[in-house]
Amino acid sequence: MPALQAFGRRWHVGSDDFVLPGICDLIIRISWFIATAVVYWKSNEDLDGVGCDGGTLIKQFLYGIFGILQLIIFADIALVHNSKAGSIMETEKRKWVPLCLYFRTLLAVAELVWNIIGTYWLSQEILTCAQAPGAENLVQGLIICNWLLVAFTLVLFPVMFDSLGRREFDLSPDVFADHKLATCWNRRWRFLCLVWWTKNKDVQATFRDMGYYMAAAFESSDLTLSDVICGLILLFLKHRETKKRQNELQSVSVEKILEAEEESDQISIQSNNNRDGIEWPKTEEWNNLGLIHHFYQYAVASYTWGAILCTSSNPLWSLWKDAFCCGCIRKKRWDADIEGDNCCFLNTGSANDAIKLENTEILYCSFHDKVFQTPFFVALDHTEKAIVVAIRGTMSRVDVVTDINVRPESLARFGYPESYRVHKGMLMNALKVLEKIEELQIIPNLLRSHPDYKIVTTGTSLGSASATLLSMIYKQQFPNVDVKCFAYSPSGALMNLETAKFCESFVTSVIYGDDFVARLAVKSIERLKYDVVSILRECRTPKYQILLGGLYCLCGGRPKVTFSPDMDSLRRESRQELISAYGFDFAEINVVPMKGEKRPFYLSAETELTTHKPKCKKASRAQTPGAAPPLPHKLLPFELMYPPGKILHVTETSAFRSGRRAKNDSKPRWNIRWADRQEFREIIITSRMMMDHVPFRPNKALLDLTRRWRQSSDDRNDAQLRDPVIISDIIISSSKSNSSISSPVPIDDLVLSSVPSNKPS
Repeated sequence: MPALQAFGRRWHVGSDDFVLPGICDLIIRISWFIATAVVYWKSNEDLDGVGCDGGTLIKQFLYGIFGILQLIIFADIALVHNSKAGSIMETEKRKWVPLCLYFRTLLAVAELVWNIIGTYWLSQEILTCAQAPGAENLVQGLIICNWLLVAFTLVLFPVMFDSLGRREFDLSPDVFADHKLATCWNRRWRFLCLVWWTKNKDVQATFRDMGYYMAAAFESSDLTLSDVICGLILLFLKHRETKKRQNELQSVSVEKILEAEEESDQISIQSNNNRDGIEWPKTEEWNNLGLIHHFYQYAVASYTWGAILCTSSNPLWSLWKDAFCCGCIRKKRWDADIEGDNCCFLNTGSANDAIKLENTEILYCSFHDKVFQTPFFVALDHTEKAIVVAIRGTMSRVDVVTDINVRPESLARFGYPESYRVHKGMLMNALKVLEKIEELQIIPNLLRSHPDYKIVTTGTSLGSASATLLSMIYKQQFPNVDVKCFAYSPSGALMNLETAKFCESFVTSVIYGDDFVARLAVKSIERLKYDVVSILRECRTPKYQILLGGLYCLCGGRPKVTFSPDMDSLRRESRQELISAYGFDFAEINVVPMKGEKRPFYLSAETELTTHKPKCKKASRAQTPGAAPPLPHKLLPFELMYPPGKILHVTETSAFRSGRRAKNDSKPRWNIRWADRQEFREIIITSRMMMDHVPFRPNKALLDLTRRWRQSSDDRNDAQLRDPVIISDIIISSSKSNSSISSPVPIDDLVLSSVPSNKPS
């Protein structure tokens, strides 16, 4: 960072990205040089022999290889030496890297020409020598290996090449709607989702929106891919070190409180309010842990055979048992109405097997997997007297298209205020489910036959978001019916704050661990970009050491990185540079207008944002009268979005996560609490952020917590009679001069209760 400027254009690599590739190329060239020298030394006399017709040409070819390899070795050493100088932001120390690249490119051209000549000689059978077969084989091997390197370079070239070819970057919002830049990101998203051509206008609009957003969000900061990777590694190391120090301070806090208990007999400290050592959150009758785990099984069952593969102890036998071979010509074993399943009804059988509940019957299944249309099923739960609609989450490439359609959509057409806005793609997915259910009149018929039953929608990831929006629609359609929703691992970009607060009375979200999807939204991505830029400015470790440290982390190591001693001033400096470049602060502003537009399309006339003057000639030309008018398309608004309803956060204790727990330790493995939605505004980089979003990840935690919760009901009642006083915040500040942490450390698991004193009055 910034990107490399060479050959009159910008590239998608930095000047410090040539250390590791240069070392690899250096190892290859030295190996070739040694092999060539050894073979030539052994075959020199045979090449001059009488029966060797091509000996002279072989020696000439090897002489050329010797010379080119020597120059390449010296060029690689110079490139590596200059590329590893300084940290990521210290580009001035790498000012000779473009010159080294020019020289290395000339040598690559010379090597290619010499390899073409050698290929021609080899095709004409001129390079033959019966007395020196080793030299002949060496020449053939060198020619083949050189062509493989050329092919590898051609594969890497599109990755490094910047199709826009801009030499300088402009950070003003006026270039956010740059047509070429947005089109470039549009093609990238189509390639990632394997959707190169489609007639669906909604899909086309989705990719167009993502193209404009990515152009505005990332290209304006001049970050290369390796810069982003290094920034994420540094954020991960920083978060891990901060978490470690907080745990140490928390343990010190507990020790100090225990000392206070010994000095005074007026209080006693309990680590929990029951024998299991878990501070159970206060829940209502409709969202207690028993029901949360109960309906979680429907959400998992919506993944059909995927649920069997991930939850069954013998998945192959389970799949074989659930299959119904030649079911298309045989009488079905289920009474459910099934659409879109295969001939063996593997999805239906797996869904029935995954729901390990009694008094449950599946009435309708739809396994059509298209854009804005995910599989779902409708079941009747006689135990809880509920009509259950379970929607599958993201599992295919077409589901990704639904996920990335992040434009906000108002719910005014469903009878809600205009200010209620939600994720457009997930709303369209929920409407497809609603359309199919209304077409078959499933819910009205079931309510007529079971008038005392409630409606429960559930799902994970994309399915949980669609289930939430479906429950909001049902709240309007059936005002006299109890409608509830259990959303597992919901999206953090689902709805704005006003809508999320409205859902608290009937939606319960369950987030496990460091699930990044629950924190993934437009604003959180902007914040992550700002954090990456800030930490790259603070870091003083070269890029190649950071990348090697990331590999060391995967092996369980703890690499060391160096930061600037004056990090606070650098943060302020970085923040001011971003504000002056963009004209606004990403940490404060909620929306970004379209080019030439004074206000976003959904805001009232009273709310206006300042327009900005262009800072580059390109943007100025775009606004001249003779230039083409801007595209009639609005940028995605940067509005704060949140997970829905009340949020139940399940986390693993630090002792289990670090592996330091003793074998005979009987303390619980998981913590559970009601969380504030503001905690999920920022993406946290951890080693489990991806795995914690897997739909089957919370299964063991919910099962164990539900078992403990049911066993501890009597203890909870006794604890309520004692009326404990919870210490929610205990501030411990480090008194050591060399400590860098002096922030408050909350301890939520400690309970103080009054006890009679043993001292005589």
